[in-house]
Amino acid sequence: MAKENWTQVELDASVKAYLEMLTKENEAVFYRKSDYRNQLLSGALNGRTAGSFEYRMQNISYVLDTLGEQYITGYKPAKNVGSNTADLILESLKRNKFIISNDAEPTPDNERLQQRTKRIRRSINLNNKPTGQQNPLKTETTITAYFRDPAVRAWVLENARGKCEACRSDAPFYLPDGYPFLEVHHMIPIALGGPDTIENALALCPNCHRRSHLSKDKDSFNSGIYKKVKRLIK
Repeated sequence: MAKENWTQVELDASVKAYLEMLTKENEAVFYRKSDYRNQLLSGALNGRTAGSFEYRMQNISYVLDTLGEQYITGYKPAKNVGSNTADLILESLKRNKFIISNDAEPTPDNERLQQRTKRIRRSINLNNKPTGQQNPLKTETTITAYFRDPAVRAWVLENARGKCEACRSDAPFYLPDGYPFLEVHHMIPIALGGPDTIENALALCPNCHRRSHLSKDKDSFNSGIYKKVKRLIK
């Protein structure tokens, strides 16, 4: 029977392994989660099960997500983490020298901006008005752009006939050229290897487009889209 309480040694070993995997994922370095799991189960986590290891990784993802930090793609945050466990994981992150972003520092990176905004909203005092920046700094960046097929985009927009393919509402407004405004969304992002085809793209209103990317229920929402739009292929 597995032990109930995790020791500091077990937590620190788990967090250390997690952060190593996260670093490799960010740097696009190949690794196997199973290698880390097997190494820990035969070492610091001897006596634990593979299932308990996986769940602990999801616990760590949950804590990072609540901090607005990035977590490992393959370890979806486990939401039913007790406050005591979350506090212990946070302490272990600090012992492993994990640096939480400097929330007050302006950033040109949109993802970091969203993360810092999320953290600040949890404790902001509306009576303390931020001074902001009269002359924001600027920087030049290099981005990766994908060649998009205009015929696919045109087909998707025309086929929608001015209605969002998710909620079926009319487009929120018309453009100066007379076309209804809808956004073309790829169910599997091109950046993640998704194809630029009509079987992977559909027309969404801005609200549904953001919901498909950012909402708490995005997984079930996107599953519902696949059921509604029969041409889409997972």
